Amino acid sequence: MKILIVEDDLGIADLIKEKLHQKNFDVEIISDGNLAIEYLSRKNQPDLMILDYALPGMNATEFLKELKNKNIAVPPFIVSTGQGDERVAVEMMKLGARDYIVKDIYFLSKIPAVSERIIREIQKDKKLKEAEETIRIRDRKLTEEKQKLANIIKAANVGTWEWHIPSGKLTVNERCAEISGYSLDEITPIDVEGVKRFLHPEDLKLFRKAMKDHLNGIKDYYETELRIWHKSGKWVWIRSGGCIMERDAEGNPVLLSGTHQDIDYKKQKELLEKEVEIAKQSAIFKQNFLANMSHEIRTPLTGLMGMIEMLSTTRLNETQKDYFLTLKNSAENLREIINQVLDFSKIEAGKIKLKTKAFSFENLLHSSRTLFSHICQKNIKLNIYSDPDLPEFIIGDEIRITQVLNNLILNAVKHTKKGNISIHAFPYWINKALNQICIRIEVTDTGTGINPEMHDKIFTPFIQIDENDARAMDGSGLGLTICKELVKLHGGEIDFESSYGKGSKFWFTIVCELISEENKKDVGLSTQVKSRKQSLSKLKILLAEDKHVNRKVIRLMLESLGHEVILANNGQEALEIYEPNAFDVILMDIQMPVMNGLIATRELKKTYENLPPVIGLSANAFEGDREKYMSQGMDEYITKPVKISELKQILEKYN
Repeated sequence: MKILIVEDDLGIADLIKEKLHQKNFDVEIISDGNLAIEYLSRKNQPDLMILDYALPGMNATEFLKELKNKNIAVPPFIVSTGQGDERVAVEMMKLGARDYIVKDIYFLSKIPAVSERIIREIQKDKKLKEAEETIRIRDRKLTEEKQKLANIIKAANVGTWEWHIPSGKLTVNERCAEISGYSLDEITPIDVEGVKRFLHPEDLKLFRKAMKDHLNGIKDYYETELRIWHKSGKWVWIRSGGCIMERDAEGNPVLLSGTHQDIDYKKQKELLEKEVEIAKQSAIFKQNFLANMSHEIRTPLTGLMGMIEMLSTTRLNETQKDYFLTLKNSAENLREIINQVLDFSKIEAGKIKLKTKAFSFENLLHSSRTLFSHICQKNIKLNIYSDPDLPEFIIGDEIRITQVLNNLILNAVKHTKKGNISIHAFPYWINKALNQICIRIEVTDTGTGINPEMHDKIFTPFIQIDENDARAMDGSGLGLTICKELVKLHGGEIDFESSYGKGSKFWFTIVCELISEENKKDVGLSTQVKSRKQSLSKLKILLAEDKHVNRKVIRLMLESLGHEVILANNGQEALEIYEPNAFDVILMDIQMPVMNGLIATRELKKTYENLPPVIGLSANAFEGDREKYMSQGMDEYITKPVKISELKQILEKYN
């Protein structure tokens, strides 16, 4: 330990030094106050300073003040003086002196003992300060950690709780109360039994088991998901968790702390996702069911409608013609209902996509006139007005636009007993910058009109226009619903005006693409070529079809067109019958026993380099079926029931 002696009497200073050396102290002597100040200013801090009160040029009081004025640290010090004045002693003690020693006959003997005592006190004080600093740092860190924890709890939006097990008392924070919709004042004081009253009866058993497993040491912590009663009158989900924080001397749990987290949104989302998944699976099941039902109905319908078509080519008397027309209309109506149910299913699944191409709008209107002439057996006149400003060709989905227009015409014919039906088409707007045209088409009739009570339901699925006479009208009640969705896909709208007992006007708009001037000639030429009648030469056709009735019907249709037909019962037979250059076209049913049409087609194309066109036949009529089968090897595709006009049109491509 280092001791500095500030003493002008060097004799006394040396005696003090000698005494202190005996106690193994490191001693340094300075005889002048100013020199001592300079020494201390260089941060030469001794562990103890023995300061003479009466120094040359200044006393101890002035010396200490000078240190203070110069911001020099004052080491622990003892004052020695030849005066026994108590006032001096009091003054020195006020200025921080550790002790005051009078230079009497016992002075030298006292110095070592006093110095040792003061050094021990200094060391004790130092340790105490270090301990206090350690505690202060620990308290600060603890406060910081508590604040961090509080911030984390706040950010996590969780409620906290503490359960004092011996007393049953439960302490919760404000957030814990908020999760159940209450304020802290409304639910406190509360104990564990009070909490149980908030739990869903079905979750009480889970709560007890989770808590018991933790208290008995089976699990390291308590955690479970529960429903609690909310003040608003509903059950909300929480995640409750915690662990033992304190045990008694025997190891029994005393304090359990934990959190409550609001997971109601997460649970509701999971429930919604589950319901969505169930809905998706239901939709898939429904689509598969409809696809199978459609296939099973269309297959015999091919035989029925084929025979009806063949019957039309025979000589019939008037009674037979009436029977024939009834049979034909019933079959056509059945096919239309199947098509509408499938279309509606596609719309529900979001699987209908437009297939746009250039077409003649005038031809579309002409085909509507042809439809009217076939279905209308009443005294009704059809008027078609086409605005001269309409372009000759547009780009859109001709099939779907025709479907909408034909549906409106069919409805008009159903509900009109006499008078006239008018079709009016005109440009609604033209945007040359976007190369678009919006066409409005109106179908007006002089029929029964629509009951005002039905106006808000008219586009609802399975709703008939006149429910009072619904069974008198053929149809599924899906036509207008499908029309609305198809028009929406075209960027348009559909609506109606009706006067009950006087008639109705249904109108819709479609947004189509205009054809540039340089492409008009190509489109026109293509349309002319397409519409030109061709005389078919005789073709030799291999027909693979497993159903006897369908084989018979399709064979008769093809033979009526002047073609030669060779039959195969399945894909394997088709492979065995086929010979290179022996056939012009192959008609291949998709679904057959032994070997289906897709496998048979792949085998044929793998075996023979120059294979004639293979046309797929199937009762599958869902959106994308045609593209799917053609991507798997078919060159063309026809949906059952097959019509002779469709066969003729397809065969024209390969004649």
